[in-house]
Amino acid sequence: RLIGIEDELRLSALLQSTPPRRGLARLLDHPQAFDQYTRFLHYSYVKSTEKLILDGIAIADITGIKKPPMRTSHVITGTQFGIQFVAVMHLPPDIDVVNDVEHILTELRDRLSNNRIKTFLSGIEGKAIPPALLNLTVYSSIDNLRHTTTLPALLQELDRIKKDICNCVAIVYILQPIASLYSAKSLNLTTHN
Repeated sequence: RLIGIEDELRLSALLQSTPPRRGLARLLDHPQAFDQYTRFLHYSYVKSTEKLILDGIAIADITGIKKPPMRTSHVITGTQFGIQFVAVMHLPPDIDVVNDVEHILTELRDRLSNNRIKTFLSGIEGKAIPPALLNLTVYSSIDNLRHTTTLPALLQELDRIKKDICNCVAIVYILQPIASLYSAKSLNLTTHN
C-alpha cells in the first residue's frame, strides 16, 4: 500500500479505468514533481461500515441474473464511510524550515491519532506558522476539505466534518470475488486442458 491507498484503487487510477480521476486519485495528476522537500499528510478515519452478506442465490434474487457476465470478477459487498485526504506540502530547501515543519507534522500525527484536533489548533493559535503549511494542496472526495489551502483551515474543517456522519463519504469499497459467491456448477464453468 502506498500512503494508505488500496492497491486496487491505485491500479484503477494508473490505468485510468475510472476516469475522470477524483478524490485521492487526483494526486497522480499533481502539477509539481515530488522531491526530498515534499511532505505528505495522509489521514483516514472510518465512521461506519455497511456490509451485505451474499451468496450466489442472494445475488440472483436481487439482480435477476442467474450467473454473472463472464467479465465480472468481483462484486461490492461492503462500504466504509468516513474521511480521507492527502495534503501535499512543498517545502523550501531550508533545513530550519524543514525541521520546523517536520516537528509540527509529528506533533499533529500524534494529536490526530488520539483524536485531539482542537488541542493542536489551540496550541498553534497565535504562533507563527511556517509558510509551507499555509500553502497546501489537499486531495479528498470531500469538497470542503479539497478547497482548504492552509493547515489550520484543513484541521478546522476536519473537526467539523467528524461531528456529523452525513458529511462522511465512501472511502473503501469491500470487494468479494464472484467465484466465491457462485459454485463452478452454477457458473457452467468448464476447464480446458
